[in-house]
Amino acid sequence: MKSAPFLIALSLLAAPPVVAQEQMRRLGAHEQGRGVLNFAIEGNGVSVEFQAPGADITGSETGLNTPERKAAVEAAIATLEKPLEWFRLPAEAGCKVTSSKATVRIKVQQADTRKASNGHRGHWDYHGTYRPTGSQPRRLTEFELPYSKIIPRAQRLSIEVVGPNGQTLFEATAATSPISLGGVI
Repeated sequence: MKSAPFLIALSLLAAPPVVAQEQMRRLGAHEQGRGVLNFAIEGNGVSVEFQAPGADITGSETGLNTPERKAAVEAAIATLEKPLEWFRLPAEAGCKVTSSKATVRIKVQQADTRKASNGHRGHWDYHGTYRPTGSQPRRLTEFELPYSKIIPRAQRLSIEVVGPNGQTLFEATAATSPISLGGVI
């Protein structure tokens, strides 16, 4: 029989996290300086989902109409596809990333539909999904968050962690590190 935390973690993976959707609605359609990081821990696996405004990542939400803008977006995606550089799991947990994908999503504003098709209007969000697995996941009791050093425009990161012993939700800033996972693991 599956445990309740496993079912919660599974629901986080099956569809965009409800908590993240509620946070984004509560925070407004788009809030500069604030990202969302969701962790679901079950067995030896950790599923991580990340979302942040485009201006936090590349400093702009304008179109890909110059080589510099295209290069900035490609560099940002390359950085976000290396998650253990901007959130560091403890070595004792033995975690390795088995899959990693980062993308840019453009949220079209109704009044800007014609311009958005050219990538010039709307809000840009960067989104990432990651799958670290570990040989000792019970030792994942905290993690380092050098996120704001690698992505200096970021100010806050809302973090939700779901583990075998429950779930927790908190806010991290540049000064918040390490992040304690308390009794969730």
